[in-house]
Amino acid sequence: MASNLPAMVRFTKIRLFSSGCIYVRFAAILGVIRKYRNDPRHLTPVYNLLFHFSKNFVNCTPKFIDHNNLNMNTKVVKRSLIISLLACFSQVNAQRLPDMIKVEGGTFIMGSEEIRKPQDTTATPLHDVTIKSFRMAKTEVTVAQWKAYCTATSTRMPVEPAWGWIDNHPIINVSWDEAVAYCQWLSGQTGKKYRLPTEAEWEYAARGGKKSNGFLFAGGQSVYMYGWFEENSNATTQPVAKKRPNELGLYDMSGNAWEWCHDWWGPYNNKAESNPQGPDGNAFFKVLRGGSWNFSFDDCRVGTREFFSPDGHHNDFGFRVVMDEETSTGN
Repeated sequence: MASNLPAMVRFTKIRLFSSGCIYVRFAAILGVIRKYRNDPRHLTPVYNLLFHFSKNFVNCTPKFIDHNNLNMNTKVVKRSLIISLLACFSQVNAQRLPDMIKVEGGTFIMGSEEIRKPQDTTATPLHDVTIKSFRMAKTEVTVAQWKAYCTATSTRMPVEPAWGWIDNHPIINVSWDEAVAYCQWLSGQTGKKYRLPTEAEWEYAARGGKKSNGFLFAGGQSVYMYGWFEENSNATTQPVAKKRPNELGLYDMSGNAWEWCHDWWGPYNNKAESNPQGPDGNAFFKVLRGGSWNFSFDDCRVGTREFFSPDGHHNDFGFRVVMDEETSTGN
């Protein structure tokens, strides 16, 4: 595919700037976008074509339309084609890059005394934690985004779940090691530093950051409106961002898929901390947060902790990415 791209681009440029037919120009650029939109290695020349075409397109008039009788219908046609191109570009970009939301830093009480089982004391003692500002992906990494990564890096897709791969569902069956590799790839593609959230960052964001209303679940006191779990998931993952978001606009922080965090797992202490990174690397397990489609509502609480080995896979293990505020742009 890579060897055919330059020829395809050259051919498309010829059609763009030699053809007098507005529809031929549209078909040319749309064709190359559709052909290569799932392969991030080829997106740069595709983007260049799209922007070049959009920039020049508004000054083009189809030769098959009488120049002396231009009317609003002609303008509507041109505008509609531009909108279609921009929508296609958005779809290309969405498959590759996560939508990031700013989480303004602050101090919160980490941990929970709302325990799932009498013997479960992993979320105590409560302790003050201060977090600096960062950005977090609005949703978990999707199957479509993971496919783009696999295509670009010649990586095999994980073991397919019983319900198959659905593009707008969260990617699952990925290990902590594989999630970190995805972050490294995404960082290389964008020049920005993507990574997994620390456990403290994850809980702070799940609770709503500075906008927190103190809910048990990410967004509310009842998980039904905010997350997918064993009672409402129909025994499968579900499309991301279909439930209500939390106070920050983050989706599925409770339920759908467990989310890997940066930290090694370890017990809490009662000391105040600032931007904690978890225990040193002499532990055995990495932290998972958020609950999932096949767990109870108790497991979807914002204070619930789980752990697993970093090379482990399961059909409810997913992740979302974060980015340090100083490496990001925009609002």
